[in-house]
Amino acid sequence: MEQSLKKQVPHSETLDIFLKLDEMEPSSMHGQPKIIWHRAQDCHVYDEFGNEFIDFTSGVLIANCGHNHPKVNAAIRAVLDQGLLTSYIFVNKHRVKLLENILRHVPAGMDQVLLFCSGSEAIEASIKLAKNYAKKNHSSAKKYILSFNGSFHGRTLGAQLAGGIPALKDWIEERDTNFLQVPYPDADIPDTCDFEKFTESIQDQGVSPNEISCLVFETYQGGVVKFAPTYFMKKLRQWCDDNAISFIADEVQAGFGRTGKWWGFEHYGITPDIIASGKGISSSLPVSAVIGRRDIMNQFSPGAMSTTHSGNPLCSAAAAANIEVMEEENLVQNAADMGNILQAEMQALANLYPSVIKSVYGKGLVCGIHFLHAADALKAVNLCVEDGLMLFNPVGSSGATVKFNPPLTIDEALLVKGISIFAKVLKENF
Repeated sequence: MEQSLKKQVPHSETLDIFLKLDEMEPSSMHGQPKIIWHRAQDCHVYDEFGNEFIDFTSGVLIANCGHNHPKVNAAIRAVLDQGLLTSYIFVNKHRVKLLENILRHVPAGMDQVLLFCSGSEAIEASIKLAKNYAKKNHSSAKKYILSFNGSFHGRTLGAQLAGGIPALKDWIEERDTNFLQVPYPDADIPDTCDFEKFTESIQDQGVSPNEISCLVFETYQGGVVKFAPTYFMKKLRQWCDDNAISFIADEVQAGFGRTGKWWGFEHYGITPDIIASGKGISSSLPVSAVIGRRDIMNQFSPGAMSTTHSGNPLCSAAAAANIEVMEEENLVQNAADMGNILQAEMQALANLYPSVIKSVYGKGLVCGIHFLHAADALKAVNLCVEDGLMLFNPVGSSGATVKFNPPLTIDEALLVKGISIFAKVLKENF
């Protein structure tokens, strides 16, 4: 069954709005298909003209329990009716409930949580905690923050310095030399998965492991959806232990069931020292969290690691409800089951169109389809949107990766329907 739109997109009546935005907003906020979202429900997005799109974006991996879930909405309405929209870091009970719900799903030994608003904040706070911990408990020589080429950890200063995409750091004229990147363990590039090569790459930059405070590792590289080899990750975890280096897992995209496990790092059979999370934590409002052991988390005096909206009652209530929905509806298992279908179908399409699609990577309900040419990837996205499949524009350093990441509530029929739109676009246009 094909998806059909009632009105052509982009609709002529919306074009003046995009022109206004061009005047009022910087272009850095733009660049997506020209659809004005009006409302969303579960796995569908609607515009004002009655067009219905199957959502394979989840916002940007946000709506893990679907858009507009009644339990999440009810939690938000209850706080509105209560009459408490903000409380700074004065205690509200919704914050307490969210912390309890998060801690039900963390590895043993992790017992404290810091709440923030964005993934970048969570990364910055994680680095601050890890570096201060190393300085206080090990050595003042531990000044370096280690991360990997190709990684993306956010858009604030520290998060971009930790990131491994040089083009995103061109605006930083004098870079902090305490941030160190090494090649990502990519199975397509064999030398990078040699652990001795990893340690050599650190030494080649004149750094010793006893000078490294923490490692920031993106569970899968968001721009390409590549996971590292498990054997490498186990060695990396042991290397961190041997050298008193805190392991920070960037789970901002991967957490809360997206990969078919509650946390993406579970695929590696390891446990980090700190988890930075966000996006799918609430399926709606802006909230992020840093999770870790008490000795790492509880280092600073009262008020020293808070933000104006941390633990906001509306956001906390939404996130607490989202976690309960994930539990009650078994969404992590559904992500694993539907993910098996998604990954297999995408690989089959890659095999059918080897002159168009280079490779496919992913786990659970996140999948990266790597086109050979960025122009083809962009064309495919636009054509899919015109046929009723909502996608965001291609990502990755070459701009040639189309990401599929529907809500974790999606069923097999709707998933296959969305995939069929993509298959039709490939068949008719490439």
